[in-house]
Amino acid sequence: MESKPAENMTLSADSRKEKIQWPPTDDRRWEIFDEDLDKILDYTLTKVQRKISALSTIVYAVGQDRFGVSNTKTREGTQGNMKHNRRQQEIHTLRTEINDVSTQYRRANEEEKEGLNELRSILRERRNNHQKAERIRKSRRERG
Repeated sequence: MESKPAENMTLSADSRKEKIQWPPTDDRRWEIFDEDLDKILDYTLTKVQRKISALSTIVYAVGQDRFGVSNTKTREGTQGNMKHNRRQQEIHTLRTEINDVSTQYRRANEEEKEGLNELRSILRERRNNHQKAERIRKSRRERG
């Protein structure tokens, strides 16, 4: 049994494979995929050690062939690819709601303006609370 140097085991950023579009976990295609992989491994490779070393390559190749490759680019800069967390999404929706209510306020008559003003202040308070919590979360993360 040969041992390979560690430098051959690590992947460089250039050799990163494309992401496969896997189906949902409750999809029937997973069972078919699993059965086909079993058949492929039984027929192609005989020794257990060879099966283990070739397993990831075979799974990737069959998955790529069956399900295709995702169109997203590889992760170059994580900052640009980050998704917003739940609170940031809520802040964004609150901003749009505040803008909508402000537009309605400008067009409303005097009776409606009181209710819209109260609604706008409630939305602003919720937005401010979320922004404060988000600032605290970021400062904690920066501190370590």
